[in-house]
Order: sequence, then C-alpha cells, then structure tokens
Amino acid sequence: MTFREMFSGCQRIKKVSLKDIETELVLETTSMFEGCSSLTGVKFENTGIYNITSTAKMFQKCSSLKAIEIETFSTDKTKDMSKMFDGCSSLENGTFIEGLSTDSAETMDGMFSGCSEIKSLDLTGYNTSNVKDMSGMFKGMTSLEELEISSFHTENVEYMSEMFESCTSILSLDLSNFNTEMVINMDRMFSSCLKLEEVDLTSFKLTNCNSTESMFTNTTRELMLSIEKNEEIMIHAGFSWTEKETDTNDTKIPLDLLFLVDATGSMMGAIEEVKREIIYISVYLLKKKGMENYDLSLAAIFYRDPIDSHYDIHEIFDFDKNALNFKNFTMKIRADGGADEPEDWAGAFNLAKNLSWQNDSFKFIVHIADAPGHGLDYTGGYDKYPREGNKTDEILTYFAKNNFSIAGFETNSNSGGPSFKRAQKIFRDNGNLNYLFKYYTTYEIEEDYLLNSVYDSFQYIQSTAVLHGIDISEEQGDIEWNKIKEDKSIDFVIIRAGIGNKTDTKFIDNYNGAKDAGIPIGIYWYAKARNKKEAVAEAEACKNVLEGKQFEFPIYYAIEDSKIFNGGYHNNIINYFCDNLNSLNTTNYLCSLRSLSSRLQKNFTIGYLDDYQTWSYDNDNSKVINCDVGILKYNDKGKINGINGSVSLDKSFINYTKITLENNYNGF
Repeated sequence: MTFREMFSGCQRIKKVSLKDIETELVLETTSMFEGCSSLTGVKFENTGIYNITSTAKMFQKCSSLKAIEIETFSTDKTKDMSKMFDGCSSLENGTFIEGLSTDSAETMDGMFSGCSEIKSLDLTGYNTSNVKDMSGMFKGMTSLEELEISSFHTENVEYMSEMFESCTSILSLDLSNFNTEMVINMDRMFSSCLKLEEVDLTSFKLTNCNSTESMFTNTTRELMLSIEKNEEIMIHAGFSWTEKETDTNDTKIPLDLLFLVDATGSMMGAIEEVKREIIYISVYLLKKKGMENYDLSLAAIFYRDPIDSHYDIHEIFDFDKNALNFKNFTMKIRADGGADEPEDWAGAFNLAKNLSWQNDSFKFIVHIADAPGHGLDYTGGYDKYPREGNKTDEILTYFAKNNFSIAGFETNSNSGGPSFKRAQKIFRDNGNLNYLFKYYTTYEIEEDYLLNSVYDSFQYIQSTAVLHGIDISEEQGDIEWNKIKEDKSIDFVIIRAGIGNKTDTKFIDNYNGAKDAGIPIGIYWYAKARNKKEAVAEAEACKNVLEGKQFEFPIYYAIEDSKIFNGGYHNNIINYFCDNLNSLNTTNYLCSLRSLSSRLQKNFTIGYLDDYQTWSYDNDNSKVINCDVGILKYNDKGKINGINGSVSLDKSFINYTKITLENNYNGF
C-alpha cells in the first residue's frame, strides 16, 4: 500500500489531518503533499504508520506550509528522505522533525533545501550512520543562524556537494567530527555563505574526493583564515597558504606588492579591519581575472612616528612569496604611538626604498593611512616639523622616477587628503600617472571593497596609456576622415550620438567615417532628463542608435546641464540611463559618465562614481577629484587636419580598446 502522490498538486487544499489510521502496509509517502502550495498545516494524530521506506519529496514545494505535527509518524525504516521539506519556505522552526527517526536513512540530499525562514535547526541525536548522500541538505536556508549537527555520523557519506550552499546567515559550523574519507564530491559545499566566519574542518580528509570546485566561493575572509587548520582542504580548494613551489614558467611576471600601513595610535579603531583586508588580498588577488600570469611577492611596513614620540618602532616584513609568513607577521601588529597628527611618511617611504625589490618586477605599493605626512604642503599648513616634508618630496620623487605605482587609501579621516594629493602631484610632475587616491572607510566597508579596489587600481595602472583623441558632434560639420587617418595623431574619437531624445544629425556619417579610417570609437549622449521616465526614454533612444554597431571606447552619459544639478537629479539619472541601456539586451555596454570636474568633485557622491568610468573636463591635471578620471578633455579649441574650425582635444589614461575587447563589451 502506498500514499505516494496522495494529495500531490492539490493547490487549493489548506489543511490535512490524519487521525486514528492503522496502515501497517503503507510503504511510502513519496510526494504525498508535493506542490500543495496553499497547504498551511498537516497533522498526523495517533497513526500507525510503521513501515515507510520513502518520504522523498513528501512536502516538497509546500510553500505556504507553516505547521507540521508528525510526532506519531514513524520513520524507523525510512531509507529515502531526499527533498522531504524542499521548498517549504514558510516554515519558521524545525521542531516538527524532533520525532523523526533516521536510523535507516541512506539519502538526505536536499532534505531541508529552501526552508528559507528557519533560523535554528537542532538535529542532535540523528543517526546518520547509513547515509550516503547529504548533497544540498541545507542549501538555501538563508535565515539559518544556528545548526546543531555535531552528532552526525558521516563515515558512509559519498556526496556533500552544495550541502550548506547559500546559508547566508550562518556564522559558524562545527564539523570537527565529520568523517569524509568516502566523500567524492564537495563542489560548492559552502558557496555563498556570506557571513560564515568559522568552520572546524580538523577531521576532514579527501581520500577519494577530487571535486571541490567553488567550495568556498563568495565566503568571508574570516572563513578563509579559519580553515588554515586543514592544509589538505586548503590546497584542494585552491588556497595558497603553503610555500609556493618554484615556478618553471618563465612567462610569469614578477609582481612585488608592498602594503605600507600607518600603525600609530589613531589607527587603533581601524587596524584590525585593515589587517584582515590585506591578508585577504594576499590570498585572493591572483585569483582575480587576468592575474594568473603574475608571480606575487609580499612585503609590509607598519610605520609609526619617531619624530614626535618615543615609540619609534617601524615593523618591517621584507618580500616573501609565502602568504602564511605574511599572515603570521601581520596578525601580530598593534596600533600605538604618535603624538601630533602628522606621521612619518618620509621615514616609511625611505624604508620601502630599501626593501628587496626584484629588478624586473612590477612594483606596486598600497599605502593605507588616516593621517598626513609631516610638512606644511602635506598637512595643509600646520605642522611642528615642516622640514620633514622636504624629505617626503625627495623620496616620492625617487619612486615616481623609478616607475613605481602607488594606490593611496585614506581611512576614516579627511586630514590625509592634502598629503595624498601632493604625492599624486609629485608623480604627475615627474611624468608618472600611476598614482591613484581612494577613500577607504573601514567601519562601513562593503564586501571585498579593498580587494576589489586594489585589483581595480592595478588593472587601471596596467592599462594606463596616454592616448590622444577628439570628441565631435554635428557642430563640426563634414569631416575629412582621410586627412585624420593620414595625420596619425588621433588615437580615438568620441562621437555625440544624441541629445535628449534626438539623434545627432551627423552621427551615422561620423561613425562610418571613423570606422573606415580605423580609429577606435566611443560615443556620448547629452542628458536632458530630470527624472526616471526621461532618463529611460533617453536610454531607449540611445539604444536604438547603437544597435548593430561596435565601439572600442565607453558609452558616456554626459550630465552637464545646470538644471539637472539644480534639481538634484544627477545621481539617479545616471543609474536609470545605464541600467536601461543594458536591460534585456544581448549587448553588454561599458556605460560611463561625463561631466565637469567641479561637478564630479562636489555634486556626485562617491558611491555613484565608483560604479562608472569617468570622462572629465576643465580639469587641473594635478587636481584629485572623487574618482579616477579615465579621459580628460583639456582643450576646447584644438585644431587638427580634416576638421574646419575648432574641436575638443582629449587624453585617455586607459587603453579602453584592450578592456573592451577582453571583456566583449560594446558589441564585440
């Protein structure tokens, strides 16, 4: 006898009560209530169901189910419990399972998958000694915070893939008693456990397991540090704490990465976060796209200020390829010392100069500080030790002239701005554009912010070029593209495609002319929108113009009209325009922002600017604004062969053609 699919698909039934039933011959309840999407309660009262061998999918997709009373429902002989409660997204507690026996269970895959409202699940005493499949068992339990499975026996388990995937609220797991010698698949086992900080895997073995793909994808840096206890798991999952073997591939590019960190007392509130971040970077930087061809060496200097304090200890870790050594050094650092606000930038960079930099390496410094360096030009006009600023000028000039690259991060303070800006000016005055300045607020940090910022900075520097271009519209009239091609002084052209809802009358001619001349093209659309509806309409008009065409440079939304800023629409319409441009479209456009530098500095919030490539104009080349400028318009009255009258001249500091082709943007 079977209750298989007894109520399956009954979408209107709301409650079921089974009372005083003696059914010793019932062998399975497979899919008994599957798909009963309106079912809110099930009760088994005084039933004599003793011989069930399968409860698979019994309550699967019962999305409204809130209460299950099955205390007299015997599962002593049940072998298959797979997906038993899969998709029960309204269940808010797990007390309903306390009476279930798992003595005979062989498969529990997906058993609680998708029970997204359950916060606590206690499976103490569950006998799982016969279970072979636990894959996806708790997958998608997004509210689960506490899970007690310390009594589990896993000596016969073969599958644990996706077991805890997307348990986005759980903080820790004790799996120290798990026997995994028989497991053959752990793919995505902890993937997307966004808050998971600690998993005890001390007993894990991978005797038969060769499948650990994406095992820890999108997990926390705290988790990454906690699994150091099991070296075998780390190696299989792709972590790199162990000593690197000598790389016989001569094509690897040496990358010397120095973390130069302010460790004075004012950093006390930020230093622990900074330490975690840079350790995380040391492991994950080479796992980012395009970094596989680099061979990473790590160094760190935690500097203090001997000028105004008796605490004069700088702590130095010279270049080493062993990330575990780097981690062990970094974790011991404490913030202390310092008296007045400025700190010893000159001393810190002088120490950096004398590290063991490789002759042929790409030399990259990540400088993290919350305070300026000494010197009036570095503090904005105050300092007890202004002469120290001269030494900082001198040492920064050395780094600029010797092709070093620096990403400066100011944390939790606004006082360091003048120092970072002066450092950038020194680099630019010496012809080195590879100095970037960013803000890094540790107490409201986004996930992976510093890793992504360092990676983006490195990619920006790698792509840095000084390419010369022009931007044109119908105002330039008919252009003789053959003369521009022959001149060979133009590396790119950005063409106005439209303004408001209207297409530029010369866009097609200019696009075809530039294509025939073999000149890389970008486009811009001049904004008139003041609300979401108008921005979406402009995006639709732009999308129609772009269809079927290819562009090596970004698609810029030019927000310059004072009426837009006066109404406060600017921060929103850039998102409306770009999101709509890429919605329901097979083409992935590199959508970007163009505006005056003063507007980028004062009107746009940093959060918005972080998402877009930027084209600025009327900009002082030494001035630092809230974002990294990719293209700079520097002359509105330029002259070139092939164009009658004046034309705007631009410089691109990024080789957008390379980025666009590598990522298949803009129709490629």
